[in-house]
Amino acid sequence: MDNLTIRDLLFVAFPENILSFVIILLLFKESVNKNKIKSIFTVLFSALIMITIVYISNKFISNRVITGFCSTLGYFFVTKIIIKLNKRKSAASALIAMFIIYSSETIMSGVVNYIASNIKYENVFDYRAILTSPMRVFQIFIAFIIYKFKIELSEYRLFNEKWSELDERSKVSCIYSLSMIFMVNTFSINFVDMYIKILEKQKDVSFLSFNITMFFIQTVVVLSAVLNSFHRTINYEEFSNILKQNSKVSFVKALSKKMSRKERIESIQVLQNDNDGI
Repeated sequence: MDNLTIRDLLFVAFPENILSFVIILLLFKESVNKNKIKSIFTVLFSALIMITIVYISNKFISNRVITGFCSTLGYFFVTKIIIKLNKRKSAASALIAMFIIYSSETIMSGVVNYIASNIKYENVFDYRAILTSPMRVFQIFIAFIIYKFKIELSEYRLFNEKWSELDERSKVSCIYSLSMIFMVNTFSINFVDMYIKILEKQKDVSFLSFNITMFFIQTVVVLSAVLNSFHRTINYEEFSNILKQNSKVSFVKALSKKMSRKERIESIQVLQNDNDGI
């Protein structure tokens, strides 16, 4: 079994979960406490709960795919109970957090392969902190992108409106979007599990370079397709609802984040002129 040491918990699992909860709060910041001190406490406390779940699951379960599912459930319940998101936001948070972790592990496998090929080790897990450092850099990069471009999911009706108020098509879109992320997570964790098992048995993994490169390309394509599909789906539902309401003002508000200040002013003036002409 992959028993985590105190060092692993402090220098690998804890930073990983802190960054995951920072990303979750950035994505759903409209739904969480605006107080920065409370937000920091929430992130730290949530990360402590998660590393406890990770430690227990790794101690008693040897299959990494199953421990990955346990972590996903852990994120769901922590975001639901501690951060107090609704069920859909909690599900999205859990899946997106694990999506970023698994994606980083898969995408950075080439870097890990290079590091592993150039160090001598008896047990690959002795160098867990070194091998996972590229993943933390990837998480920081994702958090920066979300913060820089103000990417938020809390404003979308698929996550905001009550489930009973969504029409059947919107419910299907929500389930479909989250299912896509879940399937990609399953796809990635199976690769990571296989790769680590090979790494444990074979100290020189340079012979895998071509296979890892091919899988890297495939993964990037699949991840891009899933992200694009997810983005287009939630935007389609948003604008479809606006068109149903036939609200021009709502339409401008929905576009506002994609428009410059000058473009917003011009759009509002056009709407005002339209109203004056009626």
